Amino acid sequence: MSYDISQDRLRDKLAKLLQQKGCRRVQKSVFFVPDFSAKELKDLRVSVGQCLKSNLDPQDSVLCIPVTKSRLADLVWEGQSAGLQRSLNDDLHLLI
Repeated sequence: MSYDISQDRLRDKLAKLLQQKGCRRVQKSVFFVPDFSAKELKDLRVSVGQCLKSNLDPQDSVLCIPVTKSRLADLVWEGQSAGLQRSLNDDLHLLI
């Protein structure tokens, strides 16, 4: 899950929610989601929607992209992000 939210308070609230739900931060606004069931993913989506309500500015966005473990070999990244490296080694159902 990735987001671009201009309001500090709302951005912090969403990050805290994602961490409470077990998501792993790999960059400031990018989280990997654990291997959730379909119901857990639906519940996460509802929780994110409730967190954001109608507080998003028109230029803000939240993006979820399913990524299978087999596609990780195609991931292009540079840097030494410990969160990313740890996540790549774990069994995660990735939503970037």
